[in-house]
Amino acid sequence: NTAPVISTLAGALDVTVECSDEAGISNALLLIPTATDNCSEVLTMNLVGDVTTPAATCENGYVRVRTWNFTDDCGNVSENFVQTITVIDNTAPVISTIAGSLDVTLECSDAAGIADALALVPTATDNCSEVVNMNLVSDVTTPDATCINGYVRVRTWNFTDDCDNISENFVQTITVIDNTAPVISTIAGSLDV
Repeated sequence: NTAPVISTLAGALDVTVECSDEAGISNALLLIPTATDNCSEVLTMNLVGDVTTPAATCENGYVRVRTWNFTDDCGNVSENFVQTITVIDNTAPVISTIAGSLDVTLECSDAAGIADALALVPTATDNCSEVVNMNLVSDVTTPDATCINGYVRVRTWNFTDDCDNISENFVQTITVIDNTAPVISTIAGSLDV
């Protein structure tokens, strides 16, 4: 009349892993409890429940709870053993564009070059989210103190993943200068009389 006794310590199989840690998740799923019995040498392990609950605030996270018990040769049932696998996403996106690679210095007359510079944006990748959101944090233009045609425009972005982890900032600096002297359009000698 004695039920099997679970020998694995409660909580010993619980794990918390990053959503990108496929090996860690696989290894957690291979873990199972053990039990002993006063008379039966071989026990039957029963998977009583296996429930996955998505994280309320993180699309990449979830909690998977697996529950087992054991029966002996006489149908005596042990207490339940619970394993909790918590999958989290605490890793921010990583900017893949090299710092400074979008910086340009252009003449004020180069409208096409300025337009092309403004079309440039950085990119980023994430460990779990396939698509990351690009956020324009600021866009500040500072006039050149010594040249009315010149300015520096600094644009700053960051990226967020599906779990609101925020990347570091990426900065682009567009420097517009006027280093070209006026060109005389009157033909040389045309005013000579």
